[in-house]
Amino acid sequence: CWKDARMQSEAGAAGDAKRPPRVFTHTTVHICAFTFLLHLKPSEPHLVPYLTDVKGFTREAVTRAIFPVSIYASLAFFIAAGPVSHVLGTKAFIMLGALCKLITRMLLIWGRSLHTMQLMQVVYAAGFSSELILLAYVYQVTLNPEL
Repeated sequence: CWKDARMQSEAGAAGDAKRPPRVFTHTTVHICAFTFLLHLKPSEPHLVPYLTDVKGFTREAVTRAIFPVSIYASLAFFIAAGPVSHVLGTKAFIMLGALCKLITRMLLIWGRSLHTMQLMQVVYAAGFSSELILLAYVYQVTLNPEL
């Protein structure tokens, strides 16, 4: 039993010598850097204090009028993410999601009204739905490096 496994591993090693070693491509490095920067969210723990102290919303308005919007918007965007990314293309949809996250920050900084903060949550949900497609794209690229 052990001898058969050793013979198979030696045969596999000889076959692997003919195959070129798998190296990181520029695409892989770009995807890793993009994913790291996309998930870098140092302001997330400070969002409620920012909305209450700086923007002047009450804690009740934040928890009952602003945050629930993202939950319901996420449901709609998660359902639509697959078909829309199929129509637009995976890379275009991921870039659209990154743009939505940038717009989220802009609305958060310069928005003043309750409706603007609710729109900010809708745009955040749109950007968040693109993260599913990003994970699918990473999986697709690792299976087929020519993409």
